[in-house]
Amino acid sequence: MPSLMPSKRHSSRSLVPRFGLSFRRLCKFFLPDDSPPDSYLRSRVNIYTGTPDLRELDWVNWMPNGAHVAFSPVSPVRGEDARKQFDLCQRICAKYGFDILSTFCVGWREMHHIAMLIFDKGDPESKANALACLRELISEAAKMGYGEYRTHLILQDQVAATYNWNNNVSFEMYMVNI
Repeated sequence: MPSLMPSKRHSSRSLVPRFGLSFRRLCKFFLPDDSPPDSYLRSRVNIYTGTPDLRELDWVNWMPNGAHVAFSPVSPVRGEDARKQFDLCQRICAKYGFDILSTFCVGWREMHHIAMLIFDKGDPESKANALACLRELISEAAKMGYGEYRTHLILQDQVAATYNWNNNVSFEMYMVNI
């Protein structure tokens, strides 16, 4: 399957005939080379082609002394699921005083929702609120049938407990093999 992101062997321009005309019908279409040298798009090309780039984390500066943690549920590729997850995040994050930075990554059969919470890493109250917010998001999403595909280590037991179908058979099998 051809990649849509340019590799070191292919320029962005060589991909335009493959998909560019279709996208132009739907939205404004431009390539990283069309953007200013300090553009975030150029950072994305680096990331997608395997070149480390710290520019990716500039959004953490949304707040002074910023740090981030993510809520990352998976769902079917349906608009109604995206809306439910976004509404859940918006409601619960507002309750704890957070803005969210959401991204939906659509795969062939699944959609990953990555909702970043940015908090002040030097403020104990901000850290406690971020943890409480995530715990509630995980709990409420699980009630709606959504599970996370990644989480912070401090939340791993809570997330693992949400995968409890069939009388926790998956967990029981894991425990037998330890």
